Amino acid sequence: MLLPELNFWDDTRDSLHRACKVLREIRLQTLQPLPHALHHSLQVVPEGLSTGLLPFGGEVLLDFVNSHLVYRSAGSPTIDISLIGHNQATLAEATSALLTHLGHPITLPTDKLSDTEPFVISPSLAEDYADALYSIFTATARFRARLDGLMSPIVVWPHHFDLSFLWFATNEASEQAPHLNFGFAPFSDGLPRPYFYAYAWPIPPGLLDIPLPPLAQWHTEGWTGVMISYDSLRGMTGTSQVIEGFQMQIFQAIAPLMTKG
Repeated sequence: MLLPELNFWDDTRDSLHRACKVLREIRLQTLQPLPHALHHSLQVVPEGLSTGLLPFGGEVLLDFVNSHLVYRSAGSPTIDISLIGHNQATLAEATSALLTHLGHPITLPTDKLSDTEPFVISPSLAEDYADALYSIFTATARFRARLDGLMSPIVVWPHHFDLSFLWFATNEASEQAPHLNFGFAPFSDGLPRPYFYAYAWPIPPGLLDIPLPPLAQWHTEGWTGVMISYDSLRGMTGTSQVIEGFQMQIFQAIAPLMTKG
C-alpha cells in the first residue's frame, strides 16, 4: 500500500493521543505491573489501539476509524462511546460509568485525565492513521520475527504516542541492559512530522561512523540514533517491505557494535 499523506492532521493526531491515555489508565487501574513497564502500553489493532484482554474480561478499543471508544467482550454486545462532543476528562467519566454499569467498577484518576480541550477528529484522517499505523506495525512485526534473542513486544506508548520494541544484545532483558530500540513516532519535540527511529543504549563506540541505508540519517539533538522521515517513503510502492528492509539494514549495522567483547 501507499502510505497516506497525513497532512493537516495535527488536531486529529492530538485528539487521538489525548483519548488513548484513557485506555492507558484503564490498564494501570486493572493490571499488575508488567516487565518493561508494559502495563503502561497499548496494543495495535486494525481499528486503532486496544487495552488488550483485561482481567475482568473483554477489551477497550480506541476505534480511530469510527471515532469511538468501544468495549468488546466475547459473547456480549459491543458497546461504544462516540468521541465527538467529548474531551479527555468527560471521556474518562463516561468510560468509568460504562464499565461500572457493566459490573466492572473502576475509577479513573481525574488528575491524570484532566484535559478539557474538545476532541477534533477528521474521520478520513483518523482512518488514514489507523491504516498507516497497522501497516507499520505489521512490517515491524515481520522484521522482529527475523531476529534472534530476547525482545519486548511491539506496543504503542501513550505518553509519546509512539510504537516501539526493544531487542536485547545480551541474555539480560532489562532496560538497564544493552539494547536497541526500533520505533515509529507520529511527532515529537522538534520533529513535527512522523518518522521512524532506532537507537542503541548505551551508545557504543563508533556508532556515528557506520554507514546508513538510503533515506536514513543520524539524529543527535536530544537523543542519538537513526531517523528516517515518514514523508521520504510516501509515494513508494511496497512500503511495508521497504520498512522491514531498512529496519533489518539498521540492525545489521548496529547490532555487532552492541555485542563486541
